[in-house]
Amino acid sequence: MKNELMAFKSGDQGAFSRIYAAFRLPIVRFMFQRTNDHAVAEELAQDVFLKAYRARCSFDLRLDVAPWIWAIAKNTIVDWIRKRRSVKDAHQSDEVTDVQELPCALPIADIVIVAKEDRRGFFRLLGCLSRLQKKVLLMRVVHGLSYESIAARLNLSLSAVKCLMYRARTTLKESLMREEDHSSNILLS
Repeated sequence: MKNELMAFKSGDQGAFSRIYAAFRLPIVRFMFQRTNDHAVAEELAQDVFLKAYRARCSFDLRLDVAPWIWAIAKNTIVDWIRKRRSVKDAHQSDEVTDVQELPCALPIADIVIVAKEDRRGFFRLLGCLSRLQKKVLLMRVVHGLSYESIAARLNLSLSAVKCLMYRARTTLKESLMREEDHSSNILLS
């Protein structure tokens, strides 16, 4: 993988094509979820890969390519949303005369409450994991690191990382089932 990344960094078209093939569909899906427009999603994904290709010289070979590509994707969609909002705001400033017609930039309260409750539940569930299991799980799920990258960063063997991940997932599943059973019992009483 290191040789592949070195080839990408030096401008090898084949290495870039393999990275493109690995990330294109997930990035298009990510963009579509935020734009709800296939054409815009495809265009934004192309922008991501164009930016990645142009910035390949700044890529740090000690890092994994996945978080780097996803950071570019997230920055691209944020820029697109900001640009879109500023254009809308410019058009609306002339048209809106009544305060009731002003759109609210804040999320709907119900969504905010559910999201906060989901986060609380998630962090409560993480409490049943060991410190190392939490670290491996977050590095894999949140940061998108490969098992090999996690093993290297934590100075563990690959099998130890896989075992920690398996135990973390199993513990979380068991905790979720216990929590669902507890919720069901409360509702039935």
